[in-house]
Amino acid sequence: MQSIGVGRMSPGVDRTQLSGDLYAKVIKQVDESAHRFAIRFTSVPPEIAIALQALRQTN
Repeated sequence: MQSIGVGRMSPGVDRTQLSGDLYAKVIKQVDESAHRFAIRFTSVPPEIAIALQALRQTN
């Protein structure tokens, strides 16, 4: 298993307000040529869950 970092956030999300560690597992490769993967979050701190919900609503 390999750890990955989540570093990209949308404008308006203040990363300094986010604390804790976000864990996810790669479920499958979605597109081999684009190196895209489906992931499942396995541990999400409450502050990060709120930020992720906000990102989902804006995209």
